[in-house]
Amino acid sequence: MDERWARIMGGINAALPDTINLMTSTDEEETIGVLTAYSSQQPPVYYLYNFDNSSLKFMAKSRPWVEPEEMAEIKSVEFKARDGLILQGYLTLPPGSDGKNLPTVVHPHGGPWARDGWGYNPAIQFLASRGYAVLQVNFRGSTGFGMEHFLASRKQWGQSMQTDITDALQWAVDQGISDPDRVCIYGASYGGYAAMAGLTYSPELYKCGINYVGVTDLPLLFKTAPDAWAAGLDQMKELNKSYGDEVAAIYSETGEHAEAIAKLEGFGEDRDFVPLEDIARDAYTLRIIAADDLTDDFGQYRFEEAARREAALKDQFSPAIINRIKDSFRTNKDAPELWKRWLRDRERLRGYWKVTDDYL
Repeated sequence: MDERWARIMGGINAALPDTINLMTSTDEEETIGVLTAYSSQQPPVYYLYNFDNSSLKFMAKSRPWVEPEEMAEIKSVEFKARDGLILQGYLTLPPGSDGKNLPTVVHPHGGPWARDGWGYNPAIQFLASRGYAVLQVNFRGSTGFGMEHFLASRKQWGQSMQTDITDALQWAVDQGISDPDRVCIYGASYGGYAAMAGLTYSPELYKCGINYVGVTDLPLLFKTAPDAWAAGLDQMKELNKSYGDEVAAIYSETGEHAEAIAKLEGFGEDRDFVPLEDIARDAYTLRIIAADDLTDDFGQYRFEEAARREAALKDQFSPAIINRIKDSFRTNKDAPELWKRWLRDRERLRGYWKVTDDYL
């Protein structure tokens, strides 16, 4: 570390020993700076730092209504996966509890190539304030633990990345922390995928699950990936076993679910549900070609843009699907209830799309 900055941060850390302290901005001459201080119980607090006299002046609290002494402490924990890989995570216990036999929420992080860190987390504090223990695990592939840990996630979506979460819960049960009959799983993005996978592969472990903006259809995820993902898309495909032709491999490894999978794969004309990809595909098609008369008041799309997008759709989806959607809207006869509802709400959606397009 730069010796000058070592002295500066040493003085700051001595003055604020109970928080993580970060100099988040300074002026170009480094005469003043904004310092952010936080802990697992303390939301970020901001100070103005004077480099000339090494003084701190309080500026503001990010959440002034939070009383840190009433918040739960988030503690780092460590355990082994079934293959011996050392895993790190965080355990939050309800304030005032004895830490035994608690209802527990397993909370896998998103990414999945990201990580949980130590700090103030309002969602976790909310759950802890309601009496739940919260268990987070930096399963294999989580960043910040070295390349070996990262690469251990290669082609392990729904497999060892998922069993790491299961093993973390088993550790908490073995320690007497978690009541095995009162466990739920909740996550967002990849964490949502992990919540769904937990309910699918090990339903006996969980009483409930919450998938918040989670991935549910992996081939569709890659098929519809935005251009902004281009730089990392190949890496994601390489790391993710469940992409493309390898989807069948992960299904074949879950023999106990073969009947359900066969039902999903063998749906016919009498099916009373629609696969997620069909829903997304149809919704995207409607977004572009549903109106007979695509004019500027439909958003910011012009005829040329609509034609370009429709041509792109034809490259991906069958003409029968596109024509069926067009015909349904033009005649409004025998349209599925979803489409009828879309017609009723079209004016509201037009306004939403215009605001979105104006923003973008």
